[in-house]
Amino acid sequence: LMTWNSLTVEITDVAPVVRLNGQASVSQADIACSNGWVHVVSRVATAAAYVFPAPMKNIFQLAQSTSYLTNIAVGATLTGLESDYSDERSEFALTVFLPTDTAFTKMGLGVASSLQLKANEARLLQLLKYHTVRGVYPSSELSFGQTLKSLEGTLVTVTSLVPTMLVNEKAMVVSADVPATNGMIQLMDTVLLPTTWAYPDKTILQIIQASPDLSILRTALEKTDLAWIFASASKQTLLAPTNEAFLSLGRGVAASLLLMSNLEDLVALVQLHILEGAKTSMDMVARTNIVSRQGEAVTVDQLQPLTFNGAVSRVQDVPTTNGVLHIMDQVVLPKHWRFPERNFMQFANKESDLSEFV
Repeated sequence: LMTWNSLTVEITDVAPVVRLNGQASVSQADIACSNGWVHVVSRVATAAAYVFPAPMKNIFQLAQSTSYLTNIAVGATLTGLESDYSDERSEFALTVFLPTDTAFTKMGLGVASSLQLKANEARLLQLLKYHTVRGVYPSSELSFGQTLKSLEGTLVTVTSLVPTMLVNEKAMVVSADVPATNGMIQLMDTVLLPTTWAYPDKTILQIIQASPDLSILRTALEKTDLAWIFASASKQTLLAPTNEAFLSLGRGVAASLLLMSNLEDLVALVQLHILEGAKTSMDMVARTNIVSRQGEAVTVDQLQPLTFNGAVSRVQDVPTTNGVLHIMDQVVLPKHWRFPERNFMQFANKESDLSEFV
């Protein structure tokens, strides 16, 4: 067949499927249109003499500039793999099995965003390294059952090549052999999981302790003797304000809440952020109330983004081994919150360090 640009397309098979140039099979044939016929093919058909232009971007640049690879681009930056994915030296060329953002979504509610937390950096690095292999492996050079050693240390296995390439039996290559200046990308529809993968692997308390931006909350839990709740096996939900959320309460408020004289206020405030059971956004209904550990109801204003009493979550649905975390950009305040509520002498009388002054 002659194409518009005077090149020929050869019909190399007609059964069981029509195939063009020995490469592209017709997946849907004979679609009638008002001005002709359409045959949908499984891949781009190229002429025998066609030469693809040399790639102009490295692996990291391709991920960074592709709208459906944001999890990979962000993850590489957070874990330091950006330097590996950008290294142009031939001896450090890579093949990366890159899962799309949709593939990350398939891992479960909140998993993708929670992996980007500082507390889960080691797990994210393990996952990305498992998708990365030293050397360049186009699909034409792979064989059924071939194993490749990942940078993580364990093996990925090619479990099918026809009609599509499968890795570890479940993950399909949706776009094969994407060239980069420093290697090759195999685009995946499913995230590959190492054999030693366990996630979530931390309690709520462990997440807080490993998160620098939750240090005020960690101190508050210690001051109020409530930290044990989030180390136990009992399922809980914590609305976790960041340091910025506490500081936004006003000058000196966060520091004064941590004083012994304000312990009752701090206990009440922290307990307002604790909900019994593991409650994800999928378990909540907008414009309804949930009773907190403090006893006062918290209003779920909306689900996207998850908002309580007007306070908005920054990262919601963080899974843990003993419940769920919703990291908040604002402190959830009681309906009629008033602070400070003591005059100077009332405050001084409750502070042992000020006894001599009193």
